[in-house]
Amino acid sequence: MKTVRNLVLIMVILAINTVVLNAQCCGKDSKKSTTSCNHEKDSTNKSQIMKVGSLNFKVDGKCDMCKDRIEKAALGVKGVQSAVWDTETHQLSVNLNGEVKPEDVYQAVANAGHDNEKFKATDKAYKALPKCCKYRI
Repeated sequence: MKTVRNLVLIMVILAINTVVLNAQCCGKDSKKSTTSCNHEKDSTNKSQIMKVGSLNFKVDGKCDMCKDRIEKAALGVKGVQSAVWDTETHQLSVNLNGEVKPEDVYQAVANAGHDNEKFKATDKAYKALPKCCKYRI
């Protein structure tokens, strides 16, 4: 009887954790990228347009030259108000002030030679980076 009760308790705890983790992942207050959720299909995210808000995601890079290039690429997307890439955490924080497809920001950064959560830079773009900026092993 005690074993059955413990098993039911464990199942309830797992169910609650699943609901909480799902809400954190898909919610707006998530520390993950505000546009990606592993529980949603990519097709719904690709058509999503954000008007105002922020976008945070990981971008590969190494140095201050990378920082300048990544931020410039993100700022080149119409509707991006500001972009700051942290060289230690590799997180790009983008503030939006206009209609922006988040995928456009991811793609612009990849086009500049930097892999990120959504897109990998082409070999041509990566090879064009200065030697000190090569982050792939």
